[in-house]
Amino acid sequence: MTSNGSQVRTMATFKSDKDEKAREGMTYPSYLDSSFKSAQVGDVIGPYLDNGNTRIAKVLDVNSNSLTARHILIAAQKEDEAAVAKAKKVVDSILPLINTNNFEEYVVKFSEDPGSKATGGKYEDFMDYEMVPEFSKFATDEPIGKIGYVQTNFGFHIMENIERKPINAPVLALIQKTLTPSQNTIDDKDKEVYDMLFELDEKLAKKESGMSKVQLFDTIASRAGKFSRAVTIMDDAPKLYGFTSKFAEDKLLALAFKEGAAVGDMVSSPIKDKNRYIIAIVSAIKQKGSPTFEDMADVIKRDYIEDQKAKRITAKMVGAKSLKDLSTKLNLGIQKAEVTFANPQITGGGYEPEVIGALFSGLKDGQRSLPLRGKSGIYVVQIEQTTKAPAAANYMVEKDQLLASLKGGAQNQAKRALVKEAEVVDNRRLFEINIRR
Repeated sequence: MTSNGSQVRTMATFKSDKDEKAREGMTYPSYLDSSFKSAQVGDVIGPYLDNGNTRIAKVLDVNSNSLTARHILIAAQKEDEAAVAKAKKVVDSILPLINTNNFEEYVVKFSEDPGSKATGGKYEDFMDYEMVPEFSKFATDEPIGKIGYVQTNFGFHIMENIERKPINAPVLALIQKTLTPSQNTIDDKDKEVYDMLFELDEKLAKKESGMSKVQLFDTIASRAGKFSRAVTIMDDAPKLYGFTSKFAEDKLLALAFKEGAAVGDMVSSPIKDKNRYIIAIVSAIKQKGSPTFEDMADVIKRDYIEDQKAKRITAKMVGAKSLKDLSTKLNLGIQKAEVTFANPQITGGGYEPEVIGALFSGLKDGQRSLPLRGKSGIYVVQIEQTTKAPAAANYMVEKDQLLASLKGGAQNQAKRALVKEAEVVDNRRLFEINIRR
């Protein structure tokens, strides 16, 4: 094996490779999803393999919001004083005239951003660190529906905040090494994968039910020190994530959607996906209507394991007299966080609506909660200080912001409703490989 160098990425937001909105190169393997989403700032994860690379990641921050905003760019480089003055005059003249209803008209007339002009100036589902700081700060901090402007190195951006959704996406710094195998290593790996396929084919042939074949498949893979993971492929607009070649994707789609496909069907030869081999089996076929036990078996198993983990951790927390005692007992740090009822996020913990709801159910300053089960862990919280929301003379501002947000999303909601009502199925990806016509 030979190494061809290392690389460091700083302050980049990463998502699971199963997330269809993840940016290329900004993903981590989906089997590490729970590790990344439960990680605290400062945690180091790895080494782990990702598309042929060996990586170590450090969590620098956690993005808790997915942002949607639209803008009108009046271009002017900051160092060009004359251009800045001219652009500022344009901003001052049109900003008072712009509202939610006519925003797109002004995008067409004035915006100098070719990347968003065709979408009415809109950028959807972006996060902090993906845009320039001034743009991100406006989208993160200002109320939904607000129209204002910021200046960046690109010029002046007249912005409107459209939507803010809770997420849990880590901001990582990466150290990466790419190992190149020698020819002997390649030959050994080829032999290993074909030997495994022959063993699977021989032993699975003795099983009658598809479910028993899948269970045996997982057992043999585990004994060989391999990791098997489920890949869900939807019938409507089927997509695959975490693969690096179209060849591999085509082979998997053909296995899943061929005529007469059944649970327990396995590939006849290993699928090459650049620097790795894949042996695939159809593990479940979910039909419309109520799910079968086989459909829900993995979900039930996962929920049961999580429930047992939660009970075990909760039992360890019983009897602690203070957070400090609990921290010492479990060898965990105490983390401070500001939470609001309107935004069910916990810094370093992510989206936790049940926990936030419990905290606002009657705890007083200085009081400590019982262990609270959340989506990513068990929390014991002590309230240090409560700040009451300021009294509002009227609610017209909030009303206008909510109305603007609803108007902004009405067109997409109507489109999705029509598609759902008509039961439209997008088969274009399957047409490409002559599976479905």
